[in-house]
Amino acid sequence: MLGLKNLVVIVGMLLIPMTVIAQDMGESDSSMVESDSSMHETAMEMTAGSMSESEGDSLRAAFDTDGALKAYLKANEEDPDNTTYIWKIVREYADKGVFADEDDEIKAAYSEAETWARKCVAMAPEDSHCHLYLAIAVGRVALFEGGNTKIKLSKEVRSEAIKSIDLNPNLDGAYHVLARWNREVVALPWYKKAVVKIVYGGLPKASNEEAVKNFKTAIELRPDRMLHYFELGVTYKYMGDKENARMNFEKTLSMDLVERKDEGRQEEATEFLSKL
Repeated sequence: MLGLKNLVVIVGMLLIPMTVIAQDMGESDSSMVESDSSMHETAMEMTAGSMSESEGDSLRAAFDTDGALKAYLKANEEDPDNTTYIWKIVREYADKGVFADEDDEIKAAYSEAETWARKCVAMAPEDSHCHLYLAIAVGRVALFEGGNTKIKLSKEVRSEAIKSIDLNPNLDGAYHVLARWNREVVALPWYKKAVVKIVYGGLPKASNEEAVKNFKTAIELRPDRMLHYFELGVTYKYMGDKENARMNFEKTLSMDLVERKDEGRQEEATEFLSKL
């Protein structure tokens, strides 16, 4: 009814390396064979999970989303209590939706991302990554929702990003999500904001200045990530600050391709620069 299709757009995937280290445990003396055998099996399961995760990380670095997802799902089967595997599953489902062609496939991928993300938060409410990827997942799901559901999910994106920052103030992705939320809310036409306020009680305060602040924090934490510079450039472009927009787009073009969407970001940056 409100037509808020682009209220929340959370793009670009987050490559936040985390290695799970497992130790093999050998057998002890004959009086401990049964106990040690059980412990050894557990250790082997952890090792298998870590190996599958490592395979997933390598496939992700090679831009093989489907392969990475399969590997992380295997890691989860081998160690279902390890929430690192779960938020990496969320990340890949979110990527899968971005690169899918059909709406049904996109929606299915985002729905899976949300399901796994909520599981992650339920299992590890103090894990900042779980909250970050829940913010990303519900932001993607919100793209296909309308009315009250979209507004509710939009608010959840913001609150989950803030929770993630509260738990880990050094997580660049959470600042990026919060920055994007601010920019997209500011971009809403005034009449849509008025309707949202009347019908749904409005949205939390947002500003492009806050978006810039959060993007800059993300860059300070991870200066090697192209998406932060590119989206900061887009924000400055929206603000009419051509000089800073140009600087960040040129920085985007100078960086190596690390994430699957980086090539597309450079193409967009080139197009934006030609129009500044």
